Amino acid sequence: MPKVKISDSQGILQEPGSGVQIVSLLTSVGSMNTKGAFYSGVGTTTALATGSFPLLSSAPVQTVDSANNAHGVRLPDAAAAGEIMIIRNVDSAQDVVIRNSTETGAVLLTLGEGKTAIFFSTASGASSWTGSTVD
Repeated sequence: MPKVKISDSQGILQEPGSGVQIVSLLTSVGSMNTKGAFYSGVGTTTALATGSFPLLSSAPVQTVDSANNAHGVRLPDAAAAGEIMIIRNVDSAQDVVIRNSTETGAVLLTLGEGKTAIFFSTASGASSWTGSTVD
């Protein structure tokens, strides 16, 4: 079965692959039922040195690892208030520094080894994320 992709810029497309991909703000009116695990499946992003922190995708669940306690990643700009991102550091020996998309300003969070953090956007833009470690 081909993959169905729905986007604001191109409408409904058929692409190689399987499943459904929605590249847009999704609004649900009424109830919505989801079965299976809620996981973004984008792979693990390796944290890098200051000045070259990789930008995470906008997928809501991310896994990261690191080779150095000072290495980090950047959160994408929030599209609006109320967005959620869950980030899991799968590294067993190194922390991951988390910053906004421009890699400037204060560190949002230093995520310890094997820890998970949840971030919420309070507005749109780069400096709208707030978060904390949850385990």
